[in-house]
Amino acid sequence: MGPKGRNVVLQNKYGPPKIVNDGETVLKEIELEDPLENDRVKLVRQAGVKTNDLVGDGSTTSIVLAQGLIVEDVKVIAVGMSPIQISRGIEQTAKALVFELNIDVQRVEDRELADVAAVSAGTDYAVGNMIPEILRQVGRWGVVIIEKGNYVENALKIVEGMQLDRGSCAILSLQLLLGDQKITNPKEMFKILDSAVKEKYPIVIVVEGIE
Repeated sequence: MGPKGRNVVLQNKYGPPKIVNDGETVLKEIELEDPLENDRVKLVRQAGVKTNDLVGDGSTTSIVLAQGLIVEDVKVIAVGMSPIQISRGIEQTAKALVFELNIDVQRVEDRELADVAAVSAGTDYAVGNMIPEILRQVGRWGVVIIEKGNYVENALKIVEGMQLDRGSCAILSLQLLLGDQKITNPKEMFKILDSAVKEKYPIVIVVEGIE
């Protein structure tokens, strides 16, 4: 795990194999031939993907923890313990651990940002050294997006306000819903859409994506 993690060679459908040590990239490439085993892999994969979506890192750590939980769960279930009790125990333990971690949490100082960013960028210090300057301009809570480009050198672009990739809308007297994440569950929208129908007003939804 982390910058000392071993490299993995992944097949590439449209080019030469790529060498990575990024847990999230490796995670997305794992497919098993047995359908039942592959379904179980997908369940564990969700833990890693969700962790990465929430905090931007930690996919490998999530999988290692999940593997440990599964191995131990199988042992205790085999001797007759209730899966429901195990689930409740895991939830209680997780809350206690998060509480203890919050006590010892340390804020990353400005001088440490470059090192942390470089590790997250695959030990790329060219990218890592750019991050402190970016955060200085957009603030600690600003949005920073790193994308691969077909350029010789790294480039920095500051976007003021909101930028939409495409689309247009010309409606008067509407309600506007802005969100910073994907809508994946229809139930999240029921109350809002029901209100729009009952009160007969148009609503425009602007979010990262709708699945």
